Amino acid sequence: MNPNSSHLSLVRQRFALHCLFLLFFLAPVSSTAQNHDHHDHHAYHQDAATGAATFKESVPEEYRIMERTPVIASQESLLRGRHLYATHCAGCHGRLGRGDGPAAATMKKPPADFLDFAHSEQYRPGEKYWLIAKGSTELGMPGFPQVSPEDVWHMVNYILALQAKVKAEGYDSPPHKH
Repeated sequence: MNPNSSHLSLVRQRFALHCLFLLFFLAPVSSTAQNHDHHDHHAYHQDAATGAATFKESVPEEYRIMERTPVIASQESLLRGRHLYATHCAGCHGRLGRGDGPAAATMKKPPADFLDFAHSEQYRPGEKYWLIAKGSTELGMPGFPQVSPEDVWHMVNYILALQAKVKAEGYDSPPHKH
């Protein structure tokens, strides 16, 4: 095998991997995403605002001020984050982060809708990290101390990438049904 064909093969493999990443990780999100039939819209936002304020006070300042993650949002990070999200988060938050996972209907406090930008944008990356790692009784979010710090950052990267993709597509969080 000549060196040029070896290089070409590597380029093709990377291109195929990139295409698979785009196809599966960043698959288009439909604007017909499910609504929250089981939650009252006003009460949800009121509880979320109160819980958010209390939670934010409990986060150490070095996390509150973080505007980006210390782990680069590489393709590997996003794929790892996607896998971890599916394992630890999707049961409550749903596959697309809408707060509509199978367990959501049975929860006293509804899980956050990551695509409700008015809610999710009030948390910086460091606060998202702290929330995933430590949890918050105010928000009804369990912590995941068994997940390594690096893996928590991979999940934060995945959630941020999902939100950025949805915003880039011009999708706005649909109103909740009352």
